[in-house]
Amino acid sequence: MKAGKKCYEEKEAVEIILQIAQALDHASKRGLVHRDIKPANIVMTSDGIAKLADLGMARENTDEATNAREKGMIIGTPNYIAPEQVQGKPDIDTRADIYSLGGTLYHMVTGQPPFVGNTVMEVLRMHEKAELVPPDHLNDSLSAGLGEVVEMMMAKDRNNRYGSPEALIKDLECLINDMPPKLARQKMSSSLAALSEGETEYEQTHEAELPQWVMITLAVLGTLLFISLLANIVLVMRK
Repeated sequence: MKAGKKCYEEKEAVEIILQIAQALDHASKRGLVHRDIKPANIVMTSDGIAKLADLGMARENTDEATNAREKGMIIGTPNYIAPEQVQGKPDIDTRADIYSLGGTLYHMVTGQPPFVGNTVMEVLRMHEKAELVPPDHLNDSLSAGLGEVVEMMMAKDRNNRYGSPEALIKDLECLINDMPPKLARQKMSSSLAALSEGETEYEQTHEAELPQWVMITLAVLGTLLFISLLANIVLVMRK
């Protein structure tokens, strides 16, 4: 599948990504990580079936010898690589494939990779640090649900992504059936609740601290006022 400027219709793109997610689920349950998911490695058959190709970088995620040998190495395609691959982490698992698949879906529905930079190193750093522009900001025909799924697939912290292809498949099927993605929406709601809770704690903490600061300030001002009055009294007595 060529990654040109063409934007796929949302449902067509999701159906293709769903088939690849099913292939990843099959591989994941056998302990395999592809490590190079990208549009060029998705092949469409004559009857419209999506196949995942090029297993040249694939390996078992329990291969400790390979883990040790490849520690610190950046393995993957820059436009779609997961942050932990950029960091050269040895314990790459299926969540890296989910990130790259999210980048592929992003490209399919927006016509461009998730991050665009002037150099390869700039793109790699953007995967690590830059905020993802929601796909529906680049293509306003996309649903909010698709944006939520892509953002969860491409979370910087792999612990915030779908934990398995099987979980991702459930949300992709929701999109195909014109339903909101349950897991992505739950994740977003949890994140918003945590953010709100953090803000409330901050406000309560600072509200509790405020009277103490006020009391200290008043005490200092009171002391200064007392000293000033005492000095005036002494001055009057001397006169």
